[in-house]
Amino acid sequence: MKNTIGKRAHGHARSRDARVVRIRSEHNGIGALKTLIIALLLLAQIALLFLLYLFFIAGFRHYLLVSFILSLLTCIYVVSSDKNSQSKAVWIIFLLLTFSFGYIIYFLSDEKIFFGKAKKKYRAIFDKSEALVKGDALSEETVSQTMRNYAAYLENAGPFPAFSGTEMHYFPSGGQLFDAVLPRLAAAEHFIFMEFFIISDGVLLERVREVLEERARAGVDVRILYDDMGSHRTLSRKTRKAMRKAGIRIYGFNRLLARFSVAMNYRDHRKIIVVDGKIAYTGGSNLADEYVNEKRMFGYWKDTGFSLEGPAVDSFTRIFLRQWAFVSKKKRT
Repeated sequence: MKNTIGKRAHGHARSRDARVVRIRSEHNGIGALKTLIIALLLLAQIALLFLLYLFFIAGFRHYLLVSFILSLLTCIYVVSSDKNSQSKAVWIIFLLLTFSFGYIIYFLSDEKIFFGKAKKKYRAIFDKSEALVKGDALSEETVSQTMRNYAAYLENAGPFPAFSGTEMHYFPSGGQLFDAVLPRLAAAEHFIFMEFFIISDGVLLERVREVLEERARAGVDVRILYDDMGSHRTLSRKTRKAMRKAGIRIYGFNRLLARFSVAMNYRDHRKIIVVDGKIAYTGGSNLADEYVNEKRMFGYWKDTGFSLEGPAVDSFTRIFLRQWAFVSKKKRT
């Protein structure tokens, strides 16, 4: 029987169940309190930094001259860094226009200082897994020069390897995407990998959970990654606990903490589902009711998606396992 997630049900029982789920997910008092506390603590930390800045200016007459020199030195540091030319230009303009404090912001946001340990760990994971997936050698007989140029660009920028021999199917809405996803999840035999920016309690998650928990009990390896900022008010602790109890392994990326840190700006916006290494789904739809129009927030919500079957699925599997290795803090996955 075909699932119809993207359509509203007319039956009384389903409507009543949908309302219960929505009320539970939309009126999450604990999530709202947590957000308020984090916001207040962050504002207090920013205010303290600003007061210290004003105190320093008042107590040091030659601060502007010293800060201008420091900004110039920071500009030299930026020029000698490994950033791309566009990023360097933006930073240098910013540093010169805000020389009294710009260098402070730059070093607070420097990846090597505040995200250096994480980058080192990522680099080790990437180096270890680099040779596991290789794209196709695109020849003139099979692919145009323009497409080969695009493939070369993606390989250099990512690296994102290009693949041939892969079938793609387009879904014009989130409802149609998850209509196709659910039966493939139910038929999974070996593993299910899911990675989303937003996972939200609601009608859609309840249906997906039912399938995932059944598969996990059947011995399928089910792993889920979610972004802790994107899901912090929508994915309840109760739901996560129930998933883990059912045998689903689930982790949050970059936990949202009441600490002023530019590392909080690093978020996971991916939307990936991989089933048995045979099919992968991605696109713009998160795992939440508004993306399948079970919940209307701003009228009809349209986000597209697509599925891939073929060699390119290996690349999605590797993308997920890299993030899993980083987040789960385990050497083997």
